[in-house]
Amino acid sequence: MFLVYDVAAGAYHHYCVSLANALVMREEVRDLCLVTFFPAASGRDESGAFAIHDRVRRVRLCPVGGSRIRRARRMAGASLRLLGEARRKGSLVHWHTTSGNVWLDTGFLIACRLAGVPVVRTVHEVTAAEQSRPPGMLDRALAWLHLRLARAVIVHDSAARSRIRAAYPGAVRRLAVIPHGNYLGFRQLAAATPGATAEPPAAGGGQARILFHGVKRNKGLEVFVQALGLLAREGVKIRPRVVGPVAPGDEDLLALLADIEGLERRPGYLPAAALAAEYAGADIVVFPYLRGTTSGAVHVAMAFERACVVSDLPCFRGVLEGEREALFVPPGDPVALAAAIHRLVADPALRRRLGRAAGRRERDPALSWERIAGDTVALYRRALAACGRPATPARDPDRLP
Repeated sequence: MFLVYDVAAGAYHHYCVSLANALVMREEVRDLCLVTFFPAASGRDESGAFAIHDRVRRVRLCPVGGSRIRRARRMAGASLRLLGEARRKGSLVHWHTTSGNVWLDTGFLIACRLAGVPVVRTVHEVTAAEQSRPPGMLDRALAWLHLRLARAVIVHDSAARSRIRAAYPGAVRRLAVIPHGNYLGFRQLAAATPGATAEPPAAGGGQARILFHGVKRNKGLEVFVQALGLLAREGVKIRPRVVGPVAPGDEDLLALLADIEGLERRPGYLPAAALAAEYAGADIVVFPYLRGTTSGAVHVAMAFERACVVSDLPCFRGVLEGEREALFVPPGDPVALAAAIHRLVADPALRRRLGRAAGRRERDPALSWERIAGDTVALYRRALAACGRPATPARDPDRLP
């Protein structure tokens, strides 16, 4: 099996390593390779819970150095060799994310089809465009093609399954719901990091610490900045903090943060241990997304039992229950966001109750990577069988809740 994603660092890397480490423990999986398109500018992130198992091979398709044309040629050659190996072994490609270049994605998926290598696609987002803007006509047309080129598609909740079927009719051959796995590994990292703690902050003892992760327009940073202004005018004392990578094209958002009094900033890539420390140090984590298909970051907050304020979007409704495990606010509404933050700042008991309930959800056995690996292997078997390679799955992923 070949798990393909963008770079060996960051959100998709954490997901793919967690899945690969669980897959390789199954006796049906004799050979597993993590394949990345590009080198990580920050270096590999393989600490603690995200160390890659010795039985997992690693391949990077794009070389470092040389002209753009030379890199493209070498990448094409590496891709063809990988697909040749997959075909000889009767294996498949599990494609995990858009690379950021729709033409590269399109070419790679067409090459898989021409080589006779089946593709299983996990939808973390349907198009790369939705991270910065609503997808246009070309984005949607290419997304339909990408979905059509996959033998099977995985989404993390039933709402995403319904949206894809409605938005891309006829594109998907088999659409299975397999939930996003837990991120309890981040909690283990925090426990092993000097000066950090995996336990929720104690009530009282100063101003509440509010964490916003990811300098990205689709994550609602502008809404958060407006909410901070409202809270300041109301005299609510907090310690807001914005951390994490800056999305390409969203660099202008940094200017919004420059003049906010008391705001702590840490823009840029954070290794897993540093990210764990950020969540461990927060009292409240906010996710005022404008749009999104899924969120791995909310699973980190849940693992640390932190109270969350999230947008009322299907990607959050599928993993959290309003008023019981998190507070929900309308997307794009700074007044509602400020009110929810104020409510949690004023009520430490509510913070603890929401955080503990979210933590219990994150520890649900249905979110264990072992369970998810089993459901994924069952889907692999069905995808291979659809190509004329006999396989009988033990379970039917289409029947997952």
